[in-house]
Amino acid sequence: MYRLLVADDESLIVRGVCRTLGRLGMFEIEWALNGKDAWEILERGQTDAMLLDINMPDLDGITLLKKLSEIDANVETVIISGYEAFDYAQEALRHGALDYLLKPLTPKDVEAVGVKLYERLEARKKEEAVNRQLREFVMQQRGTIKQKVLSDILRGSVQPRQIEEMRGIYGIDLRGDCFTVAVICIRRRDEAMGEMRFQMLLRMAEQQIAQQISDVPEADLFNMENARYVLLFSSASPFDSVRLSELLERIASALEGLEGVDVYIGKGVEVRGLEHVRDSYHSADAALDYREMFKNDHVYDIVDFRKDPSILEVQSHLDAIDAKLRGMQYQEVQAEVSALFACLDASRTLTQAQRCFYLCKCSTLLMSIMLENGLAADGFIEELFFAGDKIPESPERLKRGILAALNVIREDMFRVYNEKNRGISLKAAEYIKEHYGDETLCVRKLSEILNYSANYLGNVFKREYGESINDFINCYRVKMAKKLMDETDMMVYEIAFAVGFSNQHYFSRTFKRITGLSPSEYKNHRQSAGISS
Repeated sequence: MYRLLVADDESLIVRGVCRTLGRLGMFEIEWALNGKDAWEILERGQTDAMLLDINMPDLDGITLLKKLSEIDANVETVIISGYEAFDYAQEALRHGALDYLLKPLTPKDVEAVGVKLYERLEARKKEEAVNRQLREFVMQQRGTIKQKVLSDILRGSVQPRQIEEMRGIYGIDLRGDCFTVAVICIRRRDEAMGEMRFQMLLRMAEQQIAQQISDVPEADLFNMENARYVLLFSSASPFDSVRLSELLERIASALEGLEGVDVYIGKGVEVRGLEHVRDSYHSADAALDYREMFKNDHVYDIVDFRKDPSILEVQSHLDAIDAKLRGMQYQEVQAEVSALFACLDASRTLTQAQRCFYLCKCSTLLMSIMLENGLAADGFIEELFFAGDKIPESPERLKRGILAALNVIREDMFRVYNEKNRGISLKAAEYIKEHYGDETLCVRKLSEILNYSANYLGNVFKREYGESINDFINCYRVKMAKKLMDETDMMVYEIAFAVGFSNQHYFSRTFKRITGLSPSEYKNHRQSAGISS
């Protein structure tokens, strides 16, 4: 049974209220004739609900409510107030009171508020039961959920309002604006190791990692697929790079004792802003690409490799090839590939194995483009990567494969584009025209709906329509805004929200950039021309 406190300095009112509520059989009832006694009862922490008089000796009702909020007590409260104290009752509502009763009180009023309090407490009890079940489920599925959370972070789909929820429910603390990612990769030393043994070692590894970061509040551990763990470091200020490197070395040393597995750790760059965490993740992943190719250590810091002029130059060509391939700039890709070959041939510091490593990365870029666009890539994949079950160590052979693949892409892409990508662009345009009023509409959302990468979708769309997706969205929204101005008497701010802009200022700026007139100037011009809605 719920415990209810009646606090009023008029004993007649207290007795009458207690008698009326007692007949309901819903509460165990306590009473107090002044604020001090009421507070002593509330401090015990066993009160569920309260009828509280505004004006009492020692402590008034407003002060009691403030003190309750300080100790975070959840007591459903109804205020008892006279007409002359009605302003105080309104203030009490602002401090969390559920309702108020005006004196003089009638038994019917008291019964009604008693039922209301009881129903509120029952609803709260059910909600708490649901939340308890949710917390239990979260704890049972915490690993899987945290993996999904990390995926959302890396895709940039976490909204700022979700951060508090993450800390409260999942224990993921993302306070601060500085982020660094480390990727821990665990591999079987002997492929004959059984899966059960390997999974046991992974569990032991996770426990070791968690133990090493137990006194590092900036670190959150995520368990990914494919025997990979991600450490996400977040802070309000830049990290101490030496301290972070020492921590990763300690983790690597702790995992060395796991018999039968090898451990590699890639450390990414520091970034600012949650939306750039994926950049740190990709750089940590890239650092792992260098393992055993450039040095035989356990921890690989991407910054170490970016200090080497040869590596920097080679990587810049690879990045340019990737960007221009996805932009369908084939002549520029050919020039960058030639520059990559020349750079690798001229380097005096890169070994043959390292040259093959970078040529394989270039081959992978070409293969991914071919596969994305439905081009026949099987022969190239088999030739380049699976001959003799080993990556070939002949740079010339790799170069020939790259040039052949590039030639297929250049000759066949237009054909494939006409057959496939025009349909993709058309679907994107149709979706925009049907959902232009959705203020969350953007390239990323379209890519998720159509199940293509944002970069790929943007490139094929621009090739078909001659403008970016964002420009197309804004132009179509402005077109519909002009239609509303021509046909209705809606206010400018109403039209802005109706066509999908989140604020009027951005709408006005975009409208003028596209039409040459501000929305107000457009409406005035329409009216002066004698056009009416």
